Amino acid sequence: MTTVLTDTNQVNTQLKPVSQDDLYIQIENGQPVNHPAFGGNLLQFYSSIPDNWQPFKRIDRPKPSVYQVVAELPTYEFVDGVWTDVWATRDMTDEEKQAKIDTVMAMPHPDGWVFDDKNCIWKDPNININASGSVPNAIV
Repeated sequence: MTTVLTDTNQVNTQLKPVSQDDLYIQIENGQPVNHPAFGGNLLQFYSSIPDNWQPFKRIDRPKPSVYQVVAELPTYEFVDGVWTDVWATRDMTDEEKQAKIDTVMAMPHPDGWVFDDKNCIWKDPNININASGSVPNAIV
């Protein structure tokens, strides 16, 4: 996609106008280079989107389940026709899971509360976990 800035008020494009917030990533030999940049910044610097910059879709870091680990940084991969963030997730090892359980079990908690190992929390035994998985009156 090539976008040409003809003057400060008009943008001509072969496919669609470039939004200031659109992201692009530089591609060399089929691989991403560096990190995504805003289309507006590229237009200011180059006056058009260079051919070796392709659209990029930002994906927020997922929230891991109780006993999962998410990578600190994503990789950039070509998925369904667009470059995007891909977040690696994995289940905790037995050692990581036990360390998390030990940390939460060592936390102070009211007398009579019970440890819920499925959710790795201390909870009031008189309150049930609701359908969305949130636990009122829990210590995590």
